[in-house]
Amino acid sequence: MDQPISKVWFYAFNPLIILELTGNLHFEGLVLTGILTSIYFFIRNKSGLSSLGWSWAIGIKMTPLMLGLFMVSKWKKDQMLSFFIFSAIFISLSLFPLIFSNGFQKLWQSIRLFQSNFEFNASIYYLIKWCSGFFINYNPIAYVGPTLNIIALIAIIWYSLKVKIYNYEDFCIGIVYVYLIYLLVQNVVHPWYIIPAFGVSLLTKSKIFFVWTGLVFLSYNAYSSENFEENTILLVIEYSLLFIFILKEIFFKSLLSEKYQI
Repeated sequence: MDQPISKVWFYAFNPLIILELTGNLHFEGLVLTGILTSIYFFIRNKSGLSSLGWSWAIGIKMTPLMLGLFMVSKWKKDQMLSFFIFSAIFISLSLFPLIFSNGFQKLWQSIRLFQSNFEFNASIYYLIKWCSGFFINYNPIAYVGPTLNIIALIAIIWYSLKVKIYNYEDFCIGIVYVYLIYLLVQNVVHPWYIIPAFGVSLLTKSKIFFVWTGLVFLSYNAYSSENFEENTILLVIEYSLLFIFILKEIFFKSLLSEKYQI
């Protein structure tokens, strides 16, 4: 892809990668492998093999499903159908074991439980929860968590249909921004969740997730207490700096670009 070899070192020697993949053995590295495989064969116009990579990622973790509309819609018309059909077959095969012992029902219950009961290192969710404290005297997670995920779904659909791609970097940055939309509204953002988007972002000019791999270490402070209590000040620092960087990279750049075109 004509990228500098130094980007490999940015990934391989990133402390988050070393700690969470090599050290704690989280599977996001395998998810990233599947997504990169899909990108690789997208560039080479091989829809079947590209769908296999994406389906592999979904078989490891369900979250890459959110890339579905974006990835399907960016193929040429004659390849879009084959990508969709092959993906449906591969994903069905990877999820086939769930037909036993009410696996799909238990999966759905787990997702609902996750969205409605747990919170960690969140950004927009914590802000909404703090604002709601002025009006209600209970934790609104059971309503806010699912609602934010619905909003994320709508935003991802809108972005996936709206954005146009002209080269492989546009394709990669689209994947990165879909992950960004998703993660910013989650009520749980464990540090290893950002790894797939970080890996893909190294193929682009975006530095958002590279910066986040550094800032996310502030969330580890919660593990220093017996009750795993988060430090609000550290969370504010983490996300204030992250949002400043997001504004700088996405919105300010767009404004400058429009001004230049005029």
